[in-house]
Amino acid sequence: MRTVTPSSHPSPPPATPATPWPRRSTPTGTTSSALTAAAVKSPSAQAAARLRAALELVRGRPFSGVNSRRYAWAEHQAQDMISAIVDAAADLAEHCLAQRDPRGALWAATKGLDAAPEMENLYRVLFRTYAALGDYDALERAAQKLDTLNMELGVDMEESTAEILAQLSKSA
Repeated sequence: MRTVTPSSHPSPPPATPATPWPRRSTPTGTTSSALTAAAVKSPSAQAAARLRAALELVRGRPFSGVNSRRYAWAEHQAQDMISAIVDAAADLAEHCLAQRDPRGALWAATKGLDAAPEMENLYRVLFRTYAALGDYDALERAAQKLDTLNMELGVDMEESTAEILAQLSKSA
């Protein structure tokens, strides 16, 4: 029978400080919230690159794959994360549209909607993006998806969303 002595047993990994959510880091160790904050202070091209880097860390809605009762304490942090994701996605998508990069805008808006599918401001950017791409079938599908979601949530479409859809339908 083999006896395990303290010297033959590997020591446990060092304890890491508890964080309210699993943070993903870039290769340089920067967190997405640090990238988003840095983007606000940067010139336009740098800001877009930093927002993109932050959004590349997003993998859907925070805490979506865990038991909500087990992590009830993290609800506030999750909402803060969702707000930051939506803001970064909307800012990057608007920047991309202004730079005549509808594919970049589509990527950013989709990243934001993966984390917060109920955010109409991202749908408005998405609608304008599909129109810029000339993909009116996709625009119609996205409008239907938003309409279905609003019906499920029991809310009306925001006035600014209806206005954008009306404008885009005239130009189609």
